[in-house]
Amino acid sequence: RLVSKEQLFVPIYAFSPREAVRRRLTILRDVVSYLVPKARTVEDMIQSGDDILLKEIHLAGAAIVETSGMTPMEGATNTLRIRRLAAGPRPAPPKRKPKPAGT
Repeated sequence: RLVSKEQLFVPIYAFSPREAVRRRLTILRDVVSYLVPKARTVEDMIQSGDDILLKEIHLAGAAIVETSGMTPMEGATNTLRIRRLAAGPRPAPPKRKPKPAGT
């Protein structure tokens, strides 16, 4: 919310695992919000956001500023990072072969 108060002339992409939060973010200036799976860590949520930015918005190689927070208080931000998105979506993890029975 704090970022959208300034007139930045750039889109703000917001990601949340909660539909109610996603809807509230959508009404803010210059914000496009996406629903992402619930994440166990900030890094997992960032990766979900990166996947959307790379696959749907095609921002590979773009410089981005990300804010995030994982605190008990809703809306709190405790991380600010400036970085460049990877050149493409992350590769799928290798599939594990099931172990034979009795081993």
